Amino acid sequence: MQKKVGTILDENLLKMAKQKALAQHTSLSHLFTEALSRYLQEKPESSLSFSTIEASFGALKISKPDLKSVLKEDLYETN
Repeated sequence: MQKKVGTILDENLLKMAKQKALAQHTSLSHLFTEALSRYLQEKPESSLSFSTIEASFGALKISKPDLKSVLKEDLYETN
């Protein structure tokens, strides 16, 4: 089953992807699916690590009210 997703891409990256899809006579969706599949096949599960998170745990001190405020912010809001 296929699912629709939304994402934000760099304008130039999207332009290059559209050109590549056009040159290969395929859809942008198929191009992204193939690229993501190849990427995921190259990365073994064991290489996924949380060491960066573990190493930086507690590095930034933030109060609970401030944290709640940040978590409630709209990530896609532009001001």
